[in-house]
This record gives sequence, C-alpha cells and structure tokens, in this order.
Amino acid sequence: MEGSGPVAKAKKKRKSKFDPYYSEIYAKFEQNATTIRAVFMYFQNKYGEDSAFSNYDSFKSYVKKHNLNKVRGEYLKVHVRYENDPGDELQVDWVESLKMPLKSGEVIEYNIFTAVFGYSRYVMLIYSRDASDKIPNFADGRFGVHQ
Repeated sequence: MEGSGPVAKAKKKRKSKFDPYYSEIYAKFEQNATTIRAVFMYFQNKYGEDSAFSNYDSFKSYVKKHNLNKVRGEYLKVHVRYENDPGDELQVDWVESLKMPLKSGEVIEYNIFTAVFGYSRYVMLIYSRDASDKIPNFADGRFGVHQ
C-alpha cells in the first residue's frame, strides 16, 4: 500500500441557527447603512434574548462568513463633506410626544430638541418632559451665532 496515509474526511456543512433568518438579515443590511450590532439588537428585540439571537459574537461571525456586511457597502461610500464658516449654519429639530416603554411596563413621554452646529459639528441635545419648556434662543449670541 504505497502512498496510503490518513484520508481526510469531507467536511459536512453545518447548519447555523441563523440560517432560517438569512433573507430577513440580508434585507436589514440592504435597507440602510447600519451596523452589525444594530441589526443584532433589532432581531434580539424582535425574537427575544432566548432565541437564536442570544450571542452577539456568533451573529457577527455569521454575518462576516456570509459577507452580509458587504451588502451595506453601497450605503457607506464616501461622500463630499459640506464645509461652513463659523456661525453660518445651525440645523435644529424639535420632536414632541415621543413614547418609550420601560422594562417595568411604564411608558414615559418626552420631547427632544437637537441642534447641530455647521462648522464644528457640535451636537446639542436637550431632553424635556414638558412641551412648554422653552428651546434655547440661539440669536442672542451665547453660542457664537453671528447677527
């Protein structure tokens, strides 16, 4: 018996606990620019912590093995940054009556004011439980806004 040595067995492709969710996972990465962790948390919230989505590292390995994170590449392409001079731009947003359920079952309602300063990209966030709270007056010069 010349040349006979140990014979390597052909590996069986093991099924993953994530295989039944492949198309749903793929669709989540295809939707928007997102992170692996965000998709994992979405499915963990949807199916529960006792489901297939109980271990982030396993999910991350599955995503990388199946190149699912490459799907989002189109959304993560470099874009040209728009530059502003100091004081030229301020982007603001005010959202009222956001509701968030707590683990205790209580639902809290709140409002958020956000401002992004164009030059520095500084983000200001103000949380409020009462819609009658006044938003900051940016025209008074306290934030370096030019008149």
